[in-house]
Amino acid sequence: MSRLIVRVILIVLVFSILTLASLYLLNIDNFLSLALGGVFSVCLWFFTGEDKIVFISYLTARGRLRKNIKCILKKHKGEALSELEGELKIRLGKYFKNRILDSDFINTATTEESAALMFSLQRETSIFNYPDNLTLADFKNIARNASKNDLYRGILISSSLENIGYKNSKEIIKINDNKYNIGNDLKEQSDRDFINKLMVANQEEIILFSTTSQISSDINKIIINHHEKISKFSFFICSPFIINDGAIEDMFSEYNNPHFSMPAMQFIQNIDGSINTRIDAIRRVLKITSSLKNLVNISYGKKINIEINLFKEKYPGIKIKLLKNTKFLQIQPGNLTYANNLYRFGIETDSSKLISELYDSIEKYRSSVELVERVSLKPTDMIDFQNRIFSELTLWLMEHGINHDDIIFNKKELIRTVDDAEASDWIDCIIRTMRITRENIKVRLALSKSVSESVFKIKLNDNQDDGIYIGNNQSGMPFHITVAALFIHNNKMLIIKKSDPAYMRKYSVIAGHLENGESPWSALLREVKEEIGLTSVDFKFLKKESGVEDLCRYGLNLHDWYIFLSNEYIDIDNIKFDPSEIEGLEWVSLNELSNMQDKFTQGSFLILKRMGYIN
Repeated sequence: MSRLIVRVILIVLVFSILTLASLYLLNIDNFLSLALGGVFSVCLWFFTGEDKIVFISYLTARGRLRKNIKCILKKHKGEALSELEGELKIRLGKYFKNRILDSDFINTATTEESAALMFSLQRETSIFNYPDNLTLADFKNIARNASKNDLYRGILISSSLENIGYKNSKEIIKINDNKYNIGNDLKEQSDRDFINKLMVANQEEIILFSTTSQISSDINKIIINHHEKISKFSFFICSPFIINDGAIEDMFSEYNNPHFSMPAMQFIQNIDGSINTRIDAIRRVLKITSSLKNLVNISYGKKINIEINLFKEKYPGIKIKLLKNTKFLQIQPGNLTYANNLYRFGIETDSSKLISELYDSIEKYRSSVELVERVSLKPTDMIDFQNRIFSELTLWLMEHGINHDDIIFNKKELIRTVDDAEASDWIDCIIRTMRITRENIKVRLALSKSVSESVFKIKLNDNQDDGIYIGNNQSGMPFHITVAALFIHNNKMLIIKKSDPAYMRKYSVIAGHLENGESPWSALLREVKEEIGLTSVDFKFLKKESGVEDLCRYGLNLHDWYIFLSNEYIDIDNIKFDPSEIEGLEWVSLNELSNMQDKFTQGSFLILKRMGYIN
């Protein structure tokens, strides 16, 4: 009910009561009764005017809150958003100390109160007392009401533009484009306006800022269907490299907000409804990957000059769509910490002056190598580029305690939210890589970086054929890689007697050549399984011996040995081995090894000698 209707009802009611009271209680004649009621009604109409209501309301706690919020918002000029946020948190914290933020407060909030709530609630899960029945609809009501406030709009617009170096935002702030709403309504309307402008453009240069979300299908379609109108498309999005760049982790602030501000279907959630931040990082990375892949394919399919720019350290808190030649600009600030598509409001302009100024700022911004990385991609580059992205993501996930079972459990939800035909294959790639990597790091290592990398690095020769790996050392000499498994228990070493005539039925440690496509660790597991049938042995890496001159049956005289140790006891009576490879197994005292040196194969003798087991 509007304030005017309330005033009219109040005046009519007072007039009626006074007139009747004058007639029947005070016995005043009809004319004087009507006159008295009329005078009081006029006075009441005056004293219930807008400014008088405001004045009277200051006598209440809610009225004082409104007055203080308005003062805080007005004085915010040139201050950091964090300072404004902190001051409003204190003010609203005092008000809600003994009160509850409920739907009644939200539904009766002024635009200033809604703006204050938007600033105060961010980065907090329970700053104020609020009931469990608040929903996303309540948050949208707050955001929608706040977006109608000029002070709130001006603060968000100016601060977001400053993040890309544009400081002359006074004229842009004056633009009050009330046809836009928030959320999906804003997205649909702004995309529609942008597409309509693009359809009448010619040789247009487009600039588009995104976050970690994909370009809308509508924008993709218009680019494909009207590609002849586009001369250049500059696309900005958060970097998908989650370790080297900080933009994705910077977006994690969206998770630290009240539960009723969280869109249920946007993030990956745990069973209890909380956000699974680590798994949701996969969603963000894959959505970025999807956008980049689609753009590159469109670029080369339609011969459009597409420039990709990656926000490195952080997302600057603004969405921009700009048509340089047509002179059309849309700005949507999103520099609070909520899922920003929920609360964005938008403005648009065709001012040549403002568009030229903002274009110049964007040019300077993207030239800053600390803030933006410009990448040039062809369709043929995408596989390697995706591998870099997924390798870094896999490492990040493992560092944060995620295993492949966690990803398998959330795979369907990831596929739904990423919404790309290749999403399932990408996720499988990450799972596969994680499984292999977890298998490799079972070894307990205390190695230098160079050695540890070589232990796990995949070995391939130039031809990448099946067969024995052949490398070349710094002198250009070819060499093989041999892996060895030493079993030592109670001062005894497990040795095998070779049945292969090439080794003259001599003794050896369990060892074998590394094949193409294997890491030394993978080759070790294979050799142990092939020679003595064991699949679950706990090894640790001991050392690497380079340049061992032992002639192998493949005719090469130079080997690098990667030596692993297990202290497990092996019951040789229960070992099933291949008699074509092994004649028998023995546990031999370490003190006896020196007496057997003539009985070892050349490679095993040299290794045991280098390691001090044979004098």
